Amino acid sequence: MRFLIANQLGVLYNWRGKDKLAFKDTKLMEIIYDAGKINFQQTDKNDARIEKTVKEWLKFSKSRLNKKKS
Repeated sequence: MRFLIANQLGVLYNWRGKDKLAFKDTKLMEIIYDAGKINFQQTDKNDARIEKTVKEWLKFSKSRLNKKKS
């Protein structure tokens, strides 16, 4: 994710879009899912893992951004 989206942009998103922009509905998320399907054996568990990883990355964007500023 760090190669795809900067923390400054990541802080504007969360997964569902409650009080922020919804990342789950973006074209970038569609591309991430597609890349996962190309690079890994396609299973429902992989989609869940990808989703969990993206959610965590978005969740900690603000703390990474604050660490970088200090």
